[in-house]
Amino acid sequence: PLMRAGRNGLARNAAVVLGNAANPDHLPLLLQRCAVEHADIVRGHIAWALSHFPTHDDARAALERLHIHDPSPYVRHEARHALESTGALAFSPDQLYHS
Repeated sequence: PLMRAGRNGLARNAAVVLGNAANPDHLPLLLQRCAVEHADIVRGHIAWALSHFPTHDDARAALERLHIHDPSPYVRHEARHALESTGALAFSPDQLYHS
């Protein structure tokens, strides 16, 4: 039998495709899904996708919200990593504990 991706797998894959495309026309969709998505795995991949829009203030603001307010440690980690990769987060308090 062929295993098929479920809803979360498809949504995660869509976030990866949109991030790789880095087409500014797709940014509103990523931002909208970021605000309403329930699955941690999908929000984490949306954070990764948003890192491909480093010059867009809306993407940076969404990443900052995820980094600070998301209830999932996984999503906060992905958002922090995305902010660091774009240079928007030059210093993370976590660096104090991982030296």
